[in-house]
Amino acid sequence: MNKFDDQYARQGGRCFWHGALVPVSAMTRDHIHPRKGGQRESGGGDYILACAKCNKARSAMTIGSIRFEKWLRRVLRGDIRTFIRRDAFKHNAT
Repeated sequence: MNKFDDQYARQGGRCFWHGALVPVSAMTRDHIHPRKGGQRESGGGDYILACAKCNKARSAMTIGSIRFEKWLRRVLRGDIRTFIRRDAFKHNAT
């Protein structure tokens, strides 16, 4: 098993942000502290797995920012569509 599969098993196959079961093929690594703008240290061990839609929607939002808090409230209510620029991903949040 590699690190990705280990993390997938630890998360129980669920997207970290909205908690829906997501197949491993639809999961992506999402850095807790985004690389953009130097918000994290090098080393790269600060990631979780999120569905591609959440990862794309969250982009480079910093945890604790007002924008992130608003986004997270919408995600937890099940509405992330307003944060997606293109609906390029099909997502089944069962």
